[in-house]
Amino acid sequence: MKGSPRIVLAMAYALIAITSAAHAETTVGHHQFFHEKRVMTVGGALAVRANKKDGLATDVYLKDKVLTTIASDSVSFDFKFTVRGSDVVLFHAAEGVSCPAMYYFLLVGADGKSVFSGKDGFGNCDDMPILRYDDRNVTLSVSAGRAGRPSTAKQIERWVWDYSTKSPVKQK
Repeated sequence: MKGSPRIVLAMAYALIAITSAAHAETTVGHHQFFHEKRVMTVGGALAVRANKKDGLATDVYLKDKVLTTIASDSVSFDFKFTVRGSDVVLFHAAEGVSCPAMYYFLLVGADGKSVFSGKDGFGNCDDMPILRYDDRNVTLSVSAGRAGRPSTAKQIERWVWDYSTKSPVKQK
């Protein structure tokens, strides 16, 4: 059969591409964040709404149940990705001009159970982070300089989602 070696070679390249894609890292710049007040996850709808008792706070809901309250009146979901069968949602809270963004992770499983990264957030107020993830790791890099200003590689803080503790850990 004429042309068969080409087909076999094409199939081999396709298999290599599929195998490589399974561990391919994706990089997302701040300009690709979606800044939404509602996002669907494998465990149900996440939403943010103003806290009824404190106008300067925001409640984070999963399926109309309050998961946590953030001490900020400006909270939005930035990015969602699937890792190990669960959705991980990155979101931020603006804490005024002097601190435009502190970050949080929320892990939501298909069973609706969730793990929140903590009320204090993490990062250093930089509102232009870089997010990198693959099927094994999630890393948020923020400038260690002043918010919104470029920095050198030595000034970058990297936060990695630790699956064993279910929290972001600052890399040294």
